[in-house]
Amino acid sequence: MNTKLSNFLLTSAVVVSAPIWIPYELVTGIIGKISKKEDKQETNEDKPEKQDDLEKEKEVETLDLINPAKIKRKKLFYPSEIEIQIEDIARSLKQTEYKSMQKMMIEEGLGEGFIALFYGEPGTGKTESVLQIAKLCNRNVFSIDMAEIVSKWIGETGHRVRQTFKKYKKYCRIAEKNNKPIPIMLLNEADALIGKRHSFDSGSSPIGIQDNNQVQGILLEEFEKNKGIIILTTNMACNLDSAFESRIFEKIHFNIPDISTREKIWKDKIPELDDISISYLSKEFDFSGRDINHAVRNIKKKKILSESKQLPDFDTICLICENMKIKGKTKQ
Repeated sequence: MNTKLSNFLLTSAVVVSAPIWIPYELVTGIIGKISKKEDKQETNEDKPEKQDDLEKEKEVETLDLINPAKIKRKKLFYPSEIEIQIEDIARSLKQTEYKSMQKMMIEEGLGEGFIALFYGEPGTGKTESVLQIAKLCNRNVFSIDMAEIVSKWIGETGHRVRQTFKKYKKYCRIAEKNNKPIPIMLLNEADALIGKRHSFDSGSSPIGIQDNNQVQGILLEEFEKNKGIIILTTNMACNLDSAFESRIFEKIHFNIPDISTREKIWKDKIPELDDISISYLSKEFDFSGRDINHAVRNIKKKKILSESKQLPDFDTICLICENMKIKGKTKQ
């Protein structure tokens, strides 16, 4: 529109005869004023209308959160000692019990938040346990993969950590304003950031070490100020920095299921198998819960593809399990 107006005014200055002469400076001045006015108008049109803070927060209430209603209920099997710990956490995180526990902790100067660590072998149900606890307690889950927060750029990781916790605090604030349970913050692969801090004589880059230690300092600060519910998962708890360990209230070790637990999983997944077959599979293959799930998928795939639509024979089931074993892996 500005170009057309400019051409029109400039053409008018040339075509109009001598009695009406328009100086070039006046023409460009008019165009400039109109351009500024239109630019200002466009800026105001692009700028969103100011909203009440609460309304803004309501707009982001469901972003990045896993709603408990969308979490599929799954039956998980644990050794008895782990089952007791999981049930205890699930019970304490129900809204009424958690409010009572939080009040007691504040009165006794024990802090306001809750931090737990689920550690152990891959595929043993750490993340799924958090989701099932959330469903049972009717809490949203703010799930973060810590490995994705780590950046190669100096200073960027610390900024991402602060932004992540800032967002979580906002979600907690929204929940409390609406008289709803605050969400659980799930930090997967936490070992990416909570491992033992490096010293400057470890052979690594001094700048990299300083940045890593600074990030850990930010995390420790956030843990110290935490008023929410944080659950971390890691496969490498042996590398956990002692400063973090002292700030974690509950620690649960998820190991490869024992034979008795594996029998329960096999029986639940393929109830058609007889007890002798289940006992053999459980003793012969020291699978994690995830491994058994993968084996069951392959077994049921064979069933679907067969003309009889029956389970494959036991030798075929054993072969499927055998093919899943990693060469060189020793039995526990």
